[in-house]
This record gives sequence, C-alpha cells and structure tokens, in this order.
Amino acid sequence: MKVEVKDVSPVEKMLEVEIPAERVGDEIEEQYAELMRTAHVKGFRPGKAPRKIVERLFKDYIHQQVVKKLVEETMPTAMDRKQLKPVVEPVVDPAELKPGEAYAYTAHLEVAPAVELKEYKGLTVEHSDELVTDAQVDEAIQGVLENAATIRDPEPARPSRSDDQILAEAVIREGETEAYRQADEIIELWRPSWIPGLADRLVGKNIGDRVEFSAEIADDQNSPEKYRGKTLAFDFSIKGIKERILPELNDEFVKDYTRSETVEEFKKAIRERLENMTSDKNRNRREQAVVKALVDKNPVDVPPTLVKREALELAKGFMRQNFRKSPTDQEAERFRDIFLDEAKFVFQANYLLDEVAKVESIEASDEDVEEQIKKDAERMNMHPDKLRARLDDAARAALKRRAQMDKTLDFLLSVATIKEQAQPAE
Repeated sequence: MKVEVKDVSPVEKMLEVEIPAERVGDEIEEQYAELMRTAHVKGFRPGKAPRKIVERLFKDYIHQQVVKKLVEETMPTAMDRKQLKPVVEPVVDPAELKPGEAYAYTAHLEVAPAVELKEYKGLTVEHSDELVTDAQVDEAIQGVLENAATIRDPEPARPSRSDDQILAEAVIREGETEAYRQADEIIELWRPSWIPGLADRLVGKNIGDRVEFSAEIADDQNSPEKYRGKTLAFDFSIKGIKERILPELNDEFVKDYTRSETVEEFKKAIRERLENMTSDKNRNRREQAVVKALVDKNPVDVPPTLVKREALELAKGFMRQNFRKSPTDQEAERFRDIFLDEAKFVFQANYLLDEVAKVESIEASDEDVEEQIKKDAERMNMHPDKLRARLDDAARAALKRRAQMDKTLDFLLSVATIKEQAQPAE
C-alpha cells in the first residue's frame, strides 16, 4: 500500500492512499462469494443464480461495499504510518473502482497545530483594577430595601406616581390585528420597560382612566423578538393603583432581614461582598488580558471545522440568552459567522495554554481538584460532599483540566509585566 501526504495548510492534510490491485481483486471476489450465497434473483433459488447475472444486477452495490471496506481497513494504517491524528472525521473522496487495477482514494484531514511558543514570559499586560465605590454600596443597600418593600393601596386614593404598581387591562395591536390582551396586567412603574415612554404616560392617572398611544419598538435585545422594529398601538385601562413602601434602614430591619446585627455591620458585609465580586472580576480581566497577549505574540493555526462548530455553539448560546429559546443548528447558522473570530481565539488560547503547561510542567494535583470542588460547591450553595458524589470520571477530568489551566494562568501572570492603575468601577 502506498501512502503519501500533501500539506494543504499547517492544520489540513491531504492523505493519498493507493491499494494494490491484488488486494482489490481479493476483496471483490470475497464480496461476490458472500453475495452469491444469499442473493435473491427472480427465477433462481437463493444462491443458485449464475455469477454473470449477479454481477450485472449487483455490480454497483458490490463496488460500494468494497470501497467502504477498503477505506475503513486502510485508513487507520495509513494515518498511523504518517503519524496523523485527525481532530474531526476525515472527509474521503472515493475514486471509481476498476477491477484488475489498483484503487486510490484521497482523504482530507484536519489535525491539531504544531504549537511553537515564541514569547510567553514577560508579556506586557495593560490592566486597570476596579474599586468598589460608596455609590455602589448604597445602590446594593437600596436593592435590599426594595426587595423587602411592601405593596398596599394608597390612603387616601390619589393619582399614580413613578414608584407605584399599576393594575390594568392591556391591549396591543399591530395594525388592525390584536397581538396581545391581558385582563390583569401588573406594571411596576419604577422598572424600565421595552415600551417607549410607558411609565411617563401612566404617571398621574386615576383608576378608571384609559391611556392610548402608539410607539415604535426598538430593534434590540431588550424588546420581544416578534415586536422589534414595529410600530404598535397600546391601550391601557387602569384598574388599580398600589404604592410601594420601602422599610427604614435601621438595626431592627437589619436583624430581621439580614444576617447582620447592626446597620454598620450590614454595610460592612455589603462592601465585603462587593469587594469579593470585584476581586473575581479583576482577576478574570487580568486573565483575559494575559491570554490575549499570549495569542497576539504566538500565532497558531486552528482546524477550520473546529472553529465552525464552536462558532455555532456560541451562536446558540447567544440566542438562548437574548431570544430565550433553544435554537436548532439551522436556526443558529445565521448567527454563526459573527462568532468565527471568537471561536478561533478560544482554540488558539487552549492550544497555547496547553503548550505552556507542558513546557513548564504545570499539573493539577488531587488537592487542586478538591479546592476546585469546594469553590464550585460554594458558588452553587451546595455541600462539597454532595457535589463530589455527583462527579463521574469525565466531570472530574474536566475539573482537573480547569485547575491546571488556572495554575497556568497564575504562572503567566506571575511572569508578566502588568501596567496597572486602580480606578473606580463603572
């Protein structure tokens, strides 16, 4: 068997295989012998039809079976001989089978790149840490108060205000078509709405008032997909008005509603929580910056099929997040190309990080995996033992790889030059 390889790109190979005529002939004869024993031919008992008739009736089928078997049997040997390890299923271009002649076929293979680290120590990373501000602490405290708010009828009755809750019969029309109707729609005027100017139009109204208007809906992810970019007519008949009462921030409220005992202790806990979140965010941004620098300094090719598959998965994630649906591959295809660069970056980063870990002998120990389990359990509000019991071999291997990547990123940051200037968070 002859085997040749041609380079299409650093990650794409064309494998050319030629199988001797003798082996081809033997396989043809074997296939015919098997078929002759079982073939059902009109006018003959099973297995009694003449060879020529069987050849005339089943030639194409026999040739398909022979080609399939020859490729399946010779491909692994050919790839081993040339030390090729495809990362996706090879694409075979089968030639026509001719009895008495050698059979040749080609296969397009995609392989992992040969990664060469040119520069990975001393990478320059520009990064600015965010700091927690008093305004952010106040905003978080306000959020707690709003979550603890009570809703009640205003006494005495009055027109609606910007922090009221409205009960209304709501109707939406698109042209002459009624697109939506809800007899008891609850509208919280303090919250942003995808309907332009809704809160302003409903403020200052009384029970029994009717508010009608038309508006053009923004063509963005904040609006329902079916209404984006359209002009709709809205009709709200106000049936009820309730006011929102926020509790007073004092020691009594803090004791009843939080794990703190005093207001000062509560504020300190809020700040610590925000600082922990901001610290994680800062670390993620530093990691992203050093990975980007690594990719910029060490160009690496990526198998195109892997990039397309990853881009498709990113497109699906985008659709699930923004359209609240689980898309099919066909639906996600229209967004796939948007994510090609991001998908390529993901694989470039993974190949390079793997190579850094290999060169620097960075491995994850069992203790590292246990620490990862504890972190994940805390994030999921679950006892570590419970999470540990759920892990199969594949999940544990994934955890071990994540721990190895974390240690590799720690190493890159430790040997990087970080230009850092603290600044308030946005």
